[in-house]
Amino acid sequence: MNHNLKNILIAITLAALGVVVMAIFGYIMFYVVDSGEARREVEVIGQLEVYQGLSKTYYARLGFYDGLCEEGIAERYTCRDSDEEFKVYTHFQDSYYCTDATGDVGEVQRVPRGMTCQ
Repeated sequence: MNHNLKNILIAITLAALGVVVMAIFGYIMFYVVDSGEARREVEVIGQLEVYQGLSKTYYARLGFYDGLCEEGIAERYTCRDSDEEFKVYTHFQDSYYCTDATGDVGEVQRVPRGMTCQ
């Protein structure tokens, strides 16, 4: 009988441990799902940084930005270019995220006017 009691205590302990593990997993998943917007914001900024790198390579190779917007900019991004300037921006949540020939990459509160993010 002592052996059966030990097995029952082990089973209860493992079940309790399983509940704790599931609770921790649920807690983590709640915050991972909740941070989806933050993750997408990081993706937008990362993509703009890629475009910033592309623009530097393009300008170094050709000496101008004109035609940069035809180099595979994703549809969700708006791109404008000229010989000496460019900007790429997108709307995300309540803001716009932008990069331009000045090298800045970041959030702006309104639609970027002209050829710069400011």
